[in-house]
Order: sequence, then C-alpha cells, then structure tokens
Amino acid sequence: MRNLLRAVMILAALAISRADAQQPHNYCQSFPIRANALDFPSKHAWDLFLTLSHPALDRKIERGKPDCTKPIGTPGTTAVWESWRNAGGTNDDGKSFGEVFLSGGVEPPDWNDNKIHDEKPGQVPKTLVRNAAAMSIAAASDQPPTHFSFHDLALMDSLKPMFSPDDGMFTGGGAFGETRMNRATYEFIKRECLWSREGLERYAQAFLAGKKSRINFPPDAMEVKAAWISFTREGVPASEHHKYYTAEYKGEKYGLMTLHVLTKDIPNWFWASFHHVDQLKYQSPADKGRPLKPGVETEDKYGRPKILDGTVWENYKLGGTQTEFESDIGEPTMLSDAHVEKGFVRSSCITCHATAVISPDKSPPVPDQRKALCILSPGDTNFGGVNVANCKKWIGEKYFGQDDKLISERGAPLAEWYLKNGKLFYLPTDFLYSIPLRAQAETSPPPDRCKW
Repeated sequence: MRNLLRAVMILAALAISRADAQQPHNYCQSFPIRANALDFPSKHAWDLFLTLSHPALDRKIERGKPDCTKPIGTPGTTAVWESWRNAGGTNDDGKSFGEVFLSGGVEPPDWNDNKIHDEKPGQVPKTLVRNAAAMSIAAASDQPPTHFSFHDLALMDSLKPMFSPDDGMFTGGGAFGETRMNRATYEFIKRECLWSREGLERYAQAFLAGKKSRINFPPDAMEVKAAWISFTREGVPASEHHKYYTAEYKGEKYGLMTLHVLTKDIPNWFWASFHHVDQLKYQSPADKGRPLKPGVETEDKYGRPKILDGTVWENYKLGGTQTEFESDIGEPTMLSDAHVEKGFVRSSCITCHATAVISPDKSPPVPDQRKALCILSPGDTNFGGVNVANCKKWIGEKYFGQDDKLISERGAPLAEWYLKNGKLFYLPTDFLYSIPLRAQAETSPPPDRCKW
C-alpha cells in the first residue's frame, strides 16, 4: 500500500510539472502599492514605470492591459500606456484628433472601441539589445490661458512635431507629444459628461446649483504625458537610436525624451517625471546658443530596477516625484523637466495644475498657470508675459517687497483665485489640465443624462 501511495504521489507531481511547463511564464511581477506614494515615493514611481512600460496586449483584445507572456523591454512591443486613450484636441488649423475630446464635442465611444484613428504608437526598438540575458529572464505670448498651457510655449519655436504628430507639435501648440488617459480616467470623463466645452459649463452650473459635487477622479485614475524628439532635428546619430523608445511618422523617427506620470493615489495626485539619460546632449538647431537648463529634480532614493538592465528602459532615469504643495517647513516643492518646462524650469507640477478650472460661463478663468509661476519665480522667466511688472498686476503688489522680490514663495495657489462674491466659482478639474484645454465645442445636443 505504501509503494502504491508513493507511485500515485509521483504521478501527481509529474502531472503538475507537465501542466506548469505548458503555462507561459508570467512576467508581470510589479504591482504598485498605493501607500508607497507617500511612504516611499521613489519606489512607487519605479513600480509605476515598470507597470506602465510593460508590453501591452493588442488593442483588439483589450486596451490598457499588459501582455504578461513577454518581459519588459521586448523588442518590437508597445508600452501599456501607449494603448490608453489619446486625449487629443484641435490643431491650429481646426482639425480634430485624438480619442477623448472629439470634433463637435460628441461623446467618445466605449473604452475598447478602436474605430477612431490614433497615431501609430511607439515601440521598443527591434535592434540588438546589449544584454540578451536580461531579456531572456525578464516664444513668449500673452494670449488668454484658455488657448494654451505653458507646456505649449516650451517648444513653440521648434516648429516640428514630437509625437503624436497630430497633437499640435508642428503647428506650434502642445509641447507634449501626447497625453494619454487610462480607463478609470476616461470612463469618469464619459460618466460625468466632461468631454465638451458646453458640458464643462453645465457641470459648473450644476455644481453651483447643488446638483453636482466637486470633480473628484477615482483612486485608479492615471494620465501620462509624453514628450518626443525628432532624431533628425536633434541630430541624434543612428548608432544611438536603439537607446530610445521610438515612434515613426511619415518616414521620420522620434525618440521618447520625457514621460510624466500622474496618478490619483493620493488626493493631490502623485507626480513622477522620467527622462532619457541623454536629455541635455541633443538639441534642436532652433535652440543654438540657448542650452537647455536641467529641470528641478528630487533625489531618487530607490534607483532604477535591475530588471531594466539590458533593455531600452535602462536609458531612462527618474527625474523626481511630488506629492504636496509645500514641505514640512512651508517651502514650495518643485518639480520640472528640461524639455517640458523649457524656459521656466523653476516651477512646480502640482502648483501649475492646481489652476486647471472650469466656470459656469465663458469668462476666462481667474486662476491660470501664469499666476502659478508668479507665486514661485516671477523673475526667472518671461514666458507668457510672466515678469515682475505683470505679476504685480495679476496677483497683487502686496505679495512683493520694495526690492520687487516676492515676500515669500508659495507652493499652494491663492484661495482668492477661485472665488467670486466670496463663493467658489471657478471649479477645479482635479488637477487635470487636459479637460479645460482640450474639450471641444458642441455642434449637436448632448445626451439627456448630461443635462442637470
């Protein structure tokens, strides 16, 4: 009986072993823990990077999901974040693009609907990976702020696309190559009817009437903003192309330079900025004589994960994280990128994005990114007319001393910017500038559920 039992156990073990051998290896081994956003922000940022840069499933199967049968950095694969919805908007010529804010202010389709045209996403280069073993195991303007963000100004003089090319690059708008939203962000916008200009006004009106609450995205909401460079324009030699996550458009190659990641892991969002290690090495001829200034970064206390060694992603570093407006001693926190905030690197993601608002009418918003820069560094830039003289008009002379310097820099916006007659009037869009900047005007009536 004992020998029979032993034989049965051996056969069962062999059966389990064969079953395991038939199962593909699961390469999805990184799972961000929300508590780390505050407890260990550098680790949280890298966990997000591993998750979002993992090879994506084919969009025809499901958008925004990783292909766990492939290790991160597999040549020819597209990152998960590139399978999210392209926010889009309108180019200077009036042409609409993207998959969220559509022409005519119409409701965008279901998440997995792929009928809308989207630019060809980026891919890990198919050129030889250095460490194959790693792969086997794993211009100044003073326009109203509703017409642009300061990121639009940062590379306005480049006159060429980064990517997605239809995101306004070559017409002088949208310094980010693309903005993409995950499913939680996208479906919140759909559910709350925030995809059109008139829809934003209706929401603000409903809020003032007590019918709607403040805009508050769910904890799983994420958005990424990616900046790309043209290899031709920036003079990147062909021998270096394999070091970049790349995209192609009309026969020209582009390399991912910067990736901003925003997640609603905490109330004021978690902010992380990654960039290529050669960020300051190559520049557009338009920048001749004006070298890029490094962004304001924070210390990476975790370090690039070893699993990225030998992959294209080993060429990217964490530029920093941000979780609060101010430090524990009241100093404003800073985070910026050399490319994305070119010309005004002494700035703060969270402070600028806090000025993203909607209003119940078509009046221009009182809070805007220029005021955010005014309370941080009015003497360091003249982008959008941000200088001491204008800042005194925009935020008030009481914030300046006799030496024309700020009495005290601030990280948090001024409460008065959001008020009218002592009450909240300019409704924050929960830090997402893509909503007020990209929403399109309606050309047909909205769904009945969007009338409050």
